[in-house]
Amino acid sequence: KIGQLSYLVDSVQNRHKDIEKSLSLIDQMETAIVEKLDNETDSFVSSVDNLITYLQARKTDIVSRLDRIANTKLTRLAQQRKQLETDLPCLEKSVNVSRSFLK
Repeated sequence: KIGQLSYLVDSVQNRHKDIEKSLSLIDQMETAIVEKLDNETDSFVSSVDNLITYLQARKTDIVSRLDRIANTKLTRLAQQRKQLETDLPCLEKSVNVSRSFLK
C-alpha cells in the first residue's frame, strides 16, 4: 500500500506540475492576445485618423477649387451681363436711327 500511495502522490504531483505549466502557458497566450489586440487596435485607429486627416484636407481642397471655379464663372457672367447691358442702349439707338431713315 505504501508503494501505491507513493505512486499516487507522485502522479498527483506530476499532474500538479502539468497543470501549473498549462496555466503558465495560458497566461502567456492571454498576454500575447491582449498585446496583439492592443497593437492592432492602435494601428487601426491610427489608420482611420490618417484617413480622416487626408479626407479633410481633400475636402478643403475640393471645396476651395469649386469655389474658385464658381467665382470665375460668376465673374465671366457679370462681365457678359455688363457688356450686354451696355450693348442694349446702343442697339436701341441703332434701331431708332434705322427707323428714322425708313420714314
